[in-house]
Amino acid sequence: MARERFATEDFFRLSWVGAPFFTPDASHIAYTIRAIEARERYRTQILVMDVAAETSRMYTDTLFDDRIACVTDEHIVLLSNRAGREVQVFLLPLHGGEVRQLTDVTGGVESAWIDPRERYGAVIARVRPTLEPDAVGADSRREPRLSYEVPRFHYREPGRPGLWDGTFRQLGMIDMETGGVRIITDGMHDVETFAFSPCGNRIAVTSRRDGDEFATTNDAYLLDLPTGNVRKLSKGRLTLRQPRFSADGTMVACYGHDLSCADATHENIYVMTVDGASCRPIVPAHFTFGVGNRATHDMRAAECMPGPIFTAEGDGVIAPYSAMGAVSLAQFQLSTLVRSVATGERQISGYDFHPATGSLAFVLSDSAAPGDLYMMRLNTTHEKKLTDVNPWIRDKAVARPTTYMLKGYDGIDLQGWCMLPPPEAAAGKRVPVVAVTPGKAHSMVGHVFSLSLQLLASAGFAVVYGNPRGSGGYSQKFTDANRGDCGGTDGRDVLAIIDATLTMYPSLDPDRMGIIGESYGGFLVNWIVTHTDRFKAAAAQGAVSNWTSFVGTSVSGYRFMESEFKWMPLVDSWNDTDELWNRSPVKYASGVVTPLLLMHGEEDREVPVEQSEQMYAALRRTGKTVEFVRFPHADENFGCAGLPRLRHERYEQVLHWLLRHI
Repeated sequence: MARERFATEDFFRLSWVGAPFFTPDASHIAYTIRAIEARERYRTQILVMDVAAETSRMYTDTLFDDRIACVTDEHIVLLSNRAGREVQVFLLPLHGGEVRQLTDVTGGVESAWIDPRERYGAVIARVRPTLEPDAVGADSRREPRLSYEVPRFHYREPGRPGLWDGTFRQLGMIDMETGGVRIITDGMHDVETFAFSPCGNRIAVTSRRDGDEFATTNDAYLLDLPTGNVRKLSKGRLTLRQPRFSADGTMVACYGHDLSCADATHENIYVMTVDGASCRPIVPAHFTFGVGNRATHDMRAAECMPGPIFTAEGDGVIAPYSAMGAVSLAQFQLSTLVRSVATGERQISGYDFHPATGSLAFVLSDSAAPGDLYMMRLNTTHEKKLTDVNPWIRDKAVARPTTYMLKGYDGIDLQGWCMLPPPEAAAGKRVPVVAVTPGKAHSMVGHVFSLSLQLLASAGFAVVYGNPRGSGGYSQKFTDANRGDCGGTDGRDVLAIIDATLTMYPSLDPDRMGIIGESYGGFLVNWIVTHTDRFKAAAAQGAVSNWTSFVGTSVSGYRFMESEFKWMPLVDSWNDTDELWNRSPVKYASGVVTPLLLMHGEEDREVPVEQSEQMYAALRRTGKTVEFVRFPHADENFGCAGLPRLRHERYEQVLHWLLRHI
């Protein structure tokens, strides 16, 4: 019996499993399920699974934005907007009872952690420095100003609406009796991430404490609570995040890198001793892949994975890594040995590890399933699936991609995928093709469920995608290979992946092809259609069209340009205008033949909407076939985490555009 093809309305049926958290005794796992309510909002369910019985009990089901911060012996610690727009810490009893608000911090909190026995806890909150430079000698009788006087270079921040309000992220201790928060750090710098030592009298933090406003380093420090002393643990020029202590409290592990390839640098794992005597990377040189999650797709925004979790013996850590389209877990030994723990042609988006029992819980997705909760024991290979949140997908005509290696235009090895239409969508003739470019710079596509790809396949398209030079998930040399050549080597690699696939699959129709992409992938779309007429239709979302304006209007424009164009700060910045203009697709707009759909979130701060405005104006004024769709209340991540109706409309816009022109 023929199965039903995917339709855009299926988006509203999807559910997503959130990152798991073990209880301190590993007998239960707390996790979330997110679904869509009335096409407008998201519902969040908080569930707790009994590991032995493999049964889950729902604790809450609300329209609030609830996130699990940690789990204690008695409570699930939540970050939630239940009290209003600001996020506060709430306690949900594990053994029955109502949710209780713990903190009431002005401006809300950004992260939190509480000791398993609830003896102490901490949050990161935004506060003003106790003494700001421009406050000295200020006239208290001065009238409040209606205008905004720009105080520093970073007066807009990635992922945060509005303008900088003079606050910095600082660490505050929670009074577990009253819920009061006492800020214990200060200064004109942010505390990014933190972790308590096992005994609770020390906190490891990562911060740009020693950097100026243009600093790209992020150091690790040890704060001794009884004395207030601060010791720097990291050595050299590093950018570090997500500290974790060993069980005996003598070591701290962080993700980080040495910026040797700027933003294209593979992350490593740095292990530091608490006395500050040693700081060394432990990922061996022969392990060519980067640590962390480099994957992008349309199902979920990147989740904050835990820092490197030490094994019970303290001789290694559990951490994720990205390799050839997959996101897996591995045990990285301090002796520089590596052993894969949970691997395969799939992606892990969130996990927790309980060192004492060796239990691993993780959320796993592959090309046929959006993701479920799994569990396994360290030093075993048996994985147990614990949830089944999207059973309806098994009744759909799921297209399954094939992956293969191919040669680029200059002989370099590249990885591609081809997803043929399922039999239910096959038309019995040559198949039209849609090529999909990777998303953010140095990210990767790969082994994961994508509704946008399934919709294209169900509409009768063969979907071709791959990872050109510059993508994550391969060697450091490969990830760094497109810096200084944006649109050059990576653009030719995209075409090489398409050409190799056409050769491998003679049923594909080279005369009916489209190309789509978003973010950096959208720039590649803009660049490719201004340099070739091979495609019958194209769609670019959140795409750069003019580097000369991007550098000064994006919240991260100057840093991106210094990284990707290999600028020398204060030497090349804003001076290399010829190179910027020559790399800008809008310069070549008059030669475009391909009908182009431009889509942009109006609140995108990474790639401001003016980028699509410029491309649209240039194409429309020169008589090209172009449409421009603006999405209100949408930032750069709206395609994977925005309002449900906007995400649905995005699917429909792309699909209808391709069907109309191919």
